[in-house]
Amino acid sequence: MLIDDDPDELEVFNHVLDLLQVPCACIQALNTDLAIQLLQNISPDIIFLDHKIPIKYGLVCLAEIRQLPNYQETPVIFCSNALSSDLEQKALKAGATVCIKKYDQLSQLKDLLSKILLDSYLIRK
Repeated sequence: MLIDDDPDELEVFNHVLDLLQVPCACIQALNTDLAIQLLQNISPDIIFLDHKIPIKYGLVCLAEIRQLPNYQETPVIFCSNALSSDLEQKALKAGATVCIKKYDQLSQLKDLLSKILLDSYLIRK
């Protein structure tokens, strides 16, 4: 699942998944309220959460995700274009599995998703 207000992000994610030949789909929530609503009915293996997102910032959404039943262990990758050490500490304290600076290039996203999905870096067994 991708929680990001930029609709182009889903297209980029799915393009990289196709390049990696990963048999999965990425569902996008364009805001945090929609994300929480979707999480009542689906169980994603991994959640990518953007920090700057309308309605509620990522930290608030992250805390809400961790309070949902069955989402205490789901990997949440907290993403930000301006990831400071302070923001990273807050995200980890709120329950992020890992924090990353948002990728600048397609190759960076491909490397990241390859590491996560193909190398079973965060996928729960």
